[in-house]
Amino acid sequence: MVKSNSQLCALDLESNNIKHFKIKRITDCIVQSVDATHTSEINPTDIFGFTSSETIAVILDLSNRAYHLLIEEIPEARPYINLYEINSKKPYRFIYEARNLIGIGRFILGLPGEIIVQSPPQLIDYLQKRIREFSFAEVATDSK
Repeated sequence: MVKSNSQLCALDLESNNIKHFKIKRITDCIVQSVDATHTSEINPTDIFGFTSSETIAVILDLSNRAYHLLIEEIPEARPYINLYEINSKKPYRFIYEARNLIGIGRFILGLPGEIIVQSPPQLIDYLQKRIREFSFAEVATDSK
């Protein structure tokens, strides 16, 4: 979620690209003696806080829990959610143009069993890859 006054859009001198920076993560700033001139386009930021010139059409079916958590954490999501099937376990449909799979992926991975990903296939692939990356410590069992 991008809250008002939480990000700064600026030229990153190392990459020579316009980037969005979270203000609370900025630890140092160097004021230049010469004004910067740069012609790059400033890309929009999605409701999950990610920026890109590309969009990814996403369709998710949400449980009541997922719906309420989404609008509580990201109120800007409300216009993209509709009641889909009243008597369903996933009665809400979220249709959105995300800018990156990471932000929406974090939301989905945080609510196992509460969301059905309808599309796109690359989001499903991304989630499956992230799930394979999970690792768990082995638990010793007492054999009595």
